[in-house]
Formats: sequence, structure tokens, C-alpha cells
Amino acid sequence: MANKYFFIAVLLHSFISTAQDITKVYLEADFNTKISIGETSREIVMYENHTVDVPKVSKFYNEVYGITLSMNYQLSENFAAGVGSGVNFALYDNHPVLADEYQHRIFIPFFLRLRGQKYLSSKSFILSDLNAGYNYANSAFGNSQNGYHFRERGGYLLNLNLGIGTKIYRFTPIFKLGYELNQFSHENSLEWIGDGMSYDDKVKYKIYYHLLTFSLSMKL
Repeated sequence: MANKYFFIAVLLHSFISTAQDITKVYLEADFNTKISIGETSREIVMYENHTVDVPKVSKFYNEVYGITLSMNYQLSENFAAGVGSGVNFALYDNHPVLADEYQHRIFIPFFLRLRGQKYLSSKSFILSDLNAGYNYANSAFGNSQNGYHFRERGGYLLNLNLGIGTKIYRFTPIFKLGYELNQFSHENSLEWIGDGMSYDDKVKYKIYYHLLTFSLSMKL
């Protein structure tokens, strides 16, 4: 009989602990608008005996729009951590190399989130998020008989923001303002410039984007 009561007590304790852990898990949806800031720049890279002028810091021609969804765990009253993903769109964007050429660009971010927050009242709070991860991209441009002359792949992303939120019934809207750094990897064939170059002559380099971010988030 004693063993039976002990088993029931352990089972009840396990159920209560699991229920408490579940209440610490929450979803958060972010609706983002991003605007390029800063100055553009270029750099000279070497390919064999040739110098190639390529972009180093660039800008998106239009605003970047995106949505992300993250799953988070409340570590304590003031700290949380989570993982997330989503999609970003840069439509009618200038090609970084070819003048008067435009392209639609789609990125898929994967990130880890660390959050610090402080309650100002029983419902309102301020917060700061640090998001770091990888921005997946895989686009090609300039089709030729051999393949594509320009190929873009993803790179790291880093985002830091400040926000304020308040609980309204079951939902918690949050307004955030932040800074984001995007990196992309490029591989360009030099065949199109002539001068004895073939399709297999390719130069590789990184392009960086500095962004001001505005977000409306909904904590579910």
C-alpha cells in the first residue's frame, strides 16, 4: 500500500512539474520592415593576375519585408531563450554588379534568440533581443550556355533590438526598433567581361548590409 501511494505522489509531482514547464514555453510572431542604412563601398580582389572591383557594403534598393516565428522558453522573470525561422523578401532589388538590372530576392533566416526583459508594471515591460544565426539564400542570375554568371548564397545574420510590450487579454503586442547585419556570399564567373576569361574563372567575395529594423511582434 505504501508503495502505491509513493508511486501516485511521484506521478503527481511529475505531472505538476511538466505543466509548469509548458507554461514557460511561448510562441512569438514578428512582422518586420527593414531599411538599409550607411554608405556603400567596394573593394579590389585578386584573381590570378587580374584585379576585380566588387561590392563590399551594399544596400537594398527597397524596403525588406519579412515574418518570423520563434519558439521560446522563459528561463526566469527577466530572461528567455528561443529558436526561430521565417522568410524575408527584397523585391525589385538592384543587382549588386550589373547596372540597370533588377531581381527579386528571398531569404530564409534561422536564428537563436536571447532575451532580457524588465517589467515596468504587472502587464507592461521593456526588452532587448539578441538574434544570431544564418540567412539562407540561393539565387542565380545571368544564364549562359555553361551556367549562371552570378550566384548568391547566404551568410550570417546578427540582430540587436530594443522593445516595449504590454499584455492585452491573451496576447502581448511588442514594438521593437533595432539594427541588423546581413552577410551574403557571392561567386561570379568572369567570362562575361571577356579578356580571355572562361566560365570557370570565378571570383568569390562577401557582401554586407546594414539595416534599421522595425518590428511588430505578437507573443502568443
